[in-house]
Amino acid sequence: ERQFQGFAGDQGLGFADHLFADGDFYRAITEYRRYLFEVKGQGDAAARAACAIGEALFRGGQFEAAAIQWDEVAQRAQDQDLRWQALFSAGLAYLTAEQSFAAKPRFRLIAEDESAPALLRAHAQWFLAWGHLDAGEIELARMALDGLIASESPLKKQAQGLSSAIAPE
Repeated sequence: ERQFQGFAGDQGLGFADHLFADGDFYRAITEYRRYLFEVKGQGDAAARAACAIGEALFRGGQFEAAAIQWDEVAQRAQDQDLRWQALFSAGLAYLTAEQSFAAKPRFRLIAEDESAPALLRAHAQWFLAWGHLDAGEIELARMALDGLIASESPLKKQAQGLSSAIAPE
């Protein structure tokens, strides 16, 4: 396996991780991008570096840029778990950026995917309901919440409470 000077395995991410841990998100992004350039986006740590860029952008308040980064990770992911996590993260970033129109399809993909873990599907359903509420789509939000209420999800009680709060008077 070819190793690049200064970027052998996870060691190349050490400085980027250090900057991230210190809250220096923008410099960390540069180092994660440098790492991806050096390894040509290949290898086990490349996906981690790409996700870390999204997280650094998110923590730096660049929600739309973070969502776009995670969307790219989801599109390239070979691993289904990584794809789901990247889609979920992109959905949260779009929701935080007040772009529910972009968040809802990502949450819906996960919520309707029978092969996704049940807990992840439940959380996607929950945020899908919030996306509908954010867009003023009360009936669609209620339908998403009804799906959680009918399930054995740990979010069942929260869904019942939110559904009651948005019930017609």
